[in-house]
Amino acid sequence: MPHRPPPTAPDDEGLVKTPPAPAIAYPVPMPSVLLRGGELVDPAHARHGRFDLLFDDGRVTDVVPELAVPRGAQVVDAAGLLVLPGLVDSHIHV
Repeated sequence: MPHRPPPTAPDDEGLVKTPPAPAIAYPVPMPSVLLRGGELVDPAHARHGRFDLLFDDGRVTDVVPELAVPRGAQVVDAAGLLVLPGLVDSHIHV
């Protein structure tokens, strides 16, 4: 955990300013995740149906009907669930 510098003395308005904590200097890799068997609705790429999606370091790296589980990947069973890339709230009128 980065060390946070101590607060400064109060300013003219009586507010104490605390300097921000330094940023972590190295990226933290995210684990690979395989989202298996979800009902993908992706009109931007003309895809609709059952697909597996592989995420590496937080980004989609593969979208295919069936994918072997990569070594070390976390598998999430999405069977019976909608996968809507780019749509945060599925209750919208498009």
